[in-house]
Amino acid sequence: MEAITILSWAGEALVQSGTVAGATRLWNLLRDRFRGNPAIEATLTEIEAEPTPERLQQVAPALQAEMSRDRAFVEALVQAVEELQQEIAATKSSDSIAIDARSYDSSTQKVVGKIEGDVISF
Repeated sequence: MEAITILSWAGEALVQSGTVAGATRLWNLLRDRFRGNPAIEATLTEIEAEPTPERLQQVAPALQAEMSRDRAFVEALVQAVEELQQEIAATKSSDSIAIDARSYDSSTQKVVGKIEGDVISF
């Protein structure tokens, strides 16, 4: 797995709601690895505040170098990303639906319901 891919998942986790555990684990791995490197620590703090592709690219070379040196670190990162992917997938799959309905006076109403029914295959 490439460094930028791992960083992209970490950035995605920051903007997704409901992915606290997976994001925390991944970010802790990154922070622990770069503890003592003020430049990378500052960039990670900036990423946490506002994850942008440019900021992720700033950290990618340093992360790739660390990944080249430590296979156990790579395995921990991959496991954290896989857990995060599962967590994000679980928050996206839902059996409810939200419908926006407009009133005659142009006000917006939000209607939330549950889809129920049988599957019919032809």
